[in-house]
Amino acid sequence: MHHVPRLLSSCGDRLKIEIFEEFKSTCMSPRTASIAEPSFIELFTPKLVTVLREGYGLAQFQADFVAGLTVAIVALPLSTGLYGRYPNAPDIIALFAIHLAAISTFNLILWVMAAVPRRDWDALGAPVFASVVFAIGIVVALLSPSDVKYVWPLAFGATVFASYLERRHG
Repeated sequence: MHHVPRLLSSCGDRLKIEIFEEFKSTCMSPRTASIAEPSFIELFTPKLVTVLREGYGLAQFQADFVAGLTVAIVALPLSTGLYGRYPNAPDIIALFAIHLAAISTFNLILWVMAAVPRRDWDALGAPVFASVVFAIGIVVALLSPSDVKYVWPLAFGATVFASYLERRHG
């Protein structure tokens, strides 16, 4: 740990110079000046490739996935509250659209896990329909945020679509 002078009194420029000299001696040492500049290839290598080369494995992916899922779960009510407070803000609309799609996709995953063992493919009609509507909602939210409120209600058509599939095979 490097010593940083304390501010005991208002000593103005002298203190700023001392802090800068301390910074210069620690951060701008000849050791850091000798680091080679990255090549063109290194600058434009995708981060995924770089991380995989450095030993990013399944255990780290699982930890990152759980952390991301935790953040998403915490952010869901936050995005709903923000959308309720700022319904005309384009960035809030896009965030809310992404979270609606995430909820719908999670719902679809649960339905797939329930339907596949029973081979009940008709049970997937409504969740797939809703997921597609919310995916379209993301695109509309990014292109024309004020119009997405007309897309989201189409997801209620999932129940109509499910009853149609039920009658067709019923």
